[in-house]
Amino acid sequence: MARKKKPEPLSGLSRRETQIMEILFELGEATVGAVTERLPDELSPNGVRTMLMILEGKGRVTRRKEGREFFYKPSTDPAIAGQSALQQVLRVFFDGSLKQALQARFTGEGAAPDAAEIAELEALVREAKKQAKKGEQP
Repeated sequence: MARKKKPEPLSGLSRRETQIMEILFELGEATVGAVTERLPDELSPNGVRTMLMILEGKGRVTRRKEGREFFYKPSTDPAIAGQSALQQVLRVFFDGSLKQALQARFTGEGAAPDAAEIAELEALVREAKKQAKKGEQP
């Protein structure tokens, strides 16, 4: 029997669900109150609680109880969620092109990379070239 594939961390979510997931990724774990405080527009604690229960039902968050409070956290590792989000941004805004995304990053107003960032990127490119020669994925 085939294993059920986990959903992409932020795909298929409403705007509000995505906002809540972003807050949880930022904080690592949070109560209803902490999420409510960080939302960009107003939603009652009961509304946040309902959204978190929906996200839990979708398998996107888990919760644990400590005293009288529930703490919610993403069920996906932040690094995996970040990779997924980056792939989505590349696909939607840059036609899948990493080159176009980097050009946009480095040519926008106030976006010039500093020497340290350039050195780090050069090191990443060198490593990617080594792996490509070996036939590996970076």
